[in-house]
Formats: sequence, structure tokens, C-alpha cells
Amino acid sequence: MNKFIQKAEALLKQAKNMHNYASTKQWRELESLQQEHKQATSQLDQEPLPESNLADARTILLQIKELNNQTSQLAEQQRCELVAEQKKINKAEKMKKALNAFK
Repeated sequence: MNKFIQKAEALLKQAKNMHNYASTKQWRELESLQQEHKQATSQLDQEPLPESNLADARTILLQIKELNNQTSQLAEQQRCELVAEQKKINKAEKMKKALNAFK
């Protein structure tokens, strides 16, 4: 099997794992794997495309791209939830201070 395809399949496995971590809200695990994924992506960029397996390479790369996009969407959704939660906490703290000012 071509070295590019092997590395691309390893990246696909990482992308699947990252998506699973995001789906189950295991953000610390996702973050550590994300660093590895970034390095592996850079290494794949150094490999020449396999002329004999271009269709296979394209299929794998498109799967990786789709999983990465879905993972990014889940992370963005989590970020929005955290921002909303922080706003509620801030509002509650302001209300508490205001009530304490009248005591």
C-alpha cells in the first residue's frame, strides 16, 4: 500500500476519534488528539500524491474533511453553550451584588 494512503487512513482514524470525542463532549481528549492530528496533517502534506490511487486518496481526504467540519461544528456549538452559561452566571452575580447593596 502507498505511504500516502497509509498516512491518510491514519488521519481518517484520528478524525473519527476526534469526532467521537466531540460528540461525547470529551473536550480534553479531543484537544490532545487535535495536536497530533495537526502534526500528522503536516506530515501528509509532505508526501507525494499517489498517481495510481488518486481516487482512493480523494475519497479518504474528503471523509477527513467532512469529519473535521462536523467536529468543528460541535466545538462551536459547545463554545456557544459555554458563552451563554457564563452570561447567566455573570447576570446572577450582578443581581446578587445588587441585592446585597440593599442590605
